[in-house]
Amino acid sequence: MSLYKELNGVSIDLSDYADEALPEEQKAGWQRRVLRKIKREKAPRRKRRYAGYAAAIAIALTAVFSTAAVTFADDPMMLRNFIEKGLGLQGFNKQGSSFSEYKTELGITVENKDGKITLEEGMINDGYLLLTYTFTRPETEAVFFNTDIPHPVELWMNGEQVTSLSQLIGGITAEGKRKYTLIAEITLPEIPDLKTITFRAAFNYSEPMENAVYPRWPVDDPWTFEFSIDQEKMERSKTVIPIDKEFNSEDGAYSRFVKLVTTPVSTTIYFEGEGYFKTFKLVDETGEKIKTVSTQGPDAAKQFKFRYPPIDLEKKKLFIVLIDGSSPPFEIKRPK
Repeated sequence: MSLYKELNGVSIDLSDYADEALPEEQKAGWQRRVLRKIKREKAPRRKRRYAGYAAAIAIALTAVFSTAAVTFADDPMMLRNFIEKGLGLQGFNKQGSSFSEYKTELGITVENKDGKITLEEGMINDGYLLLTYTFTRPETEAVFFNTDIPHPVELWMNGEQVTSLSQLIGGITAEGKRKYTLIAEITLPEIPDLKTITFRAAFNYSEPMENAVYPRWPVDDPWTFEFSIDQEKMERSKTVIPIDKEFNSEDGAYSRFVKLVTTPVSTTIYFEGEGYFKTFKLVDETGEKIKTVSTQGPDAAKQFKFRYPPIDLEKKKLFIVLIDGSSPPFEIKRPK
């Protein structure tokens, strides 16, 4: 029985566990680390083995860890609604909604001499795969800095390897930093319109930063999982609104708004254009700006994604407003 199944249904108050974002100096360290991987031309074979992942799969700088000194035995419900909690920290789930009906319980464990990883649960949301997993270090291994942990480095979807962007959006440490529960959010290419999507994921370490006190290289035997995620309920709850609206700002920058996608988890505008970060804002009928949670792009289709909290378009009207005022506000309307 998986840890997720054993703990489901137990109630716990998580208010005592503070979460904090990765400090700026640690973010800068990760940036330098990725740049070194991209620039490095020559390295020992063992070091080069995972160098390609710097471009294919990058660890983002939004990893969040609890500062509570606890053990899983003392507070077993750390895993309950863990994806929801991570999305809340990002800004997608401020209301504390439950997404249980959209998640798939996994409970798969792979263990080797370098430690043990258990995939707890997963969910697909509008081009993203979210995975909760628990990593336990072997007792013989020294405790490293808390960002030095295995994460998804390779991914296959329905039998085909895909190039992905991965970030850790939340986590909790326990048992003297020997056990971690984390959430990985993996960007996916176009997802087939199927009830169930099958995956194969390999977890490993990234190359260590130069001058690391405790350098931790990728292991020879990655933690590899095969699993399936049911996306039927999420797909039924998703609304896609074509926009196909072009704008040209006063400075000549071209913009095209492709579509808006709403799900119970998020709202996303797909956008093509120049100077994307300062071109427009999304507002409601009162003129209040909708806060952007994250942006991403360009992807293979040269599109950017602007991601917002979930918005009920039955209750709220949305307008695209160009920052320079060169065009009147444009209402995003649901298809009739």
